[in-house]
Amino acid sequence: MLFDLSHTIATGMMQVASLAPVEVCQVSFLTQGARTNSQSLRLSGHSGTHVDAPVHVIDGLASIDSFAPDRFVGPGVVLPLAKGARGSIDAADLEAASRGLVRAGDMVLLHTGWDAYYGQQAYLDDYPSLTLDAADWLLDHGVRLLGLDLLSPDLPPVRRAPDAQLVVHQRLLGNDVLIAENLTGLAPLAGRRVRVSALPIKVAAGDGAPARITAELAE
Repeated sequence: MLFDLSHTIATGMMQVASLAPVEVCQVSFLTQGARTNSQSLRLSGHSGTHVDAPVHVIDGLASIDSFAPDRFVGPGVVLPLAKGARGSIDAADLEAASRGLVRAGDMVLLHTGWDAYYGQQAYLDDYPSLTLDAADWLLDHGVRLLGLDLLSPDLPPVRRAPDAQLVVHQRLLGNDVLIAENLTGLAPLAGRRVRVSALPIKVAAGDGAPARITAELAE
């Protein structure tokens, strides 16, 4: 059974204010005599559920279209990691949640439960974020993709200094660990090993792209 871990792309969907609003527009209608129903889409590479490429935060690194499809499909684990508003997820949290389940080459998906706030201001402003030592824990364990039911692994925008860098993004993407953001529906998989498919749209020179992310139980 495949579990859909993706938000539906829709006009006006929640995202950070710095991105252009998402618009799904009907441009032709069978009922009006057109030969087809047809839509146009306006969205960012970081709208909804998506995958970040290394070039998102570091010039000269890999773009989303440069990866072979098998880079986005493979074994993984869903770690249950509940945290309160504006909490921090550190290496000790990951170690406790993993219970030895994480293997080199895994895609690690964090189930914080924060997807329950999607559509509310708290989803943008109050989500828990990762520390640099949590990022280093993922690197030390050979993780190849981090997936989150959060807006970002870095601090919420309202909590960042004006000149703050996305240090967790930089640490992970700079070491070839991809990041998938805005997942949902991880609860049934928490604490289990899974097989993940996180295939993004193939965007030329893309620094990120929307993805239909799914998982199925592996054991």
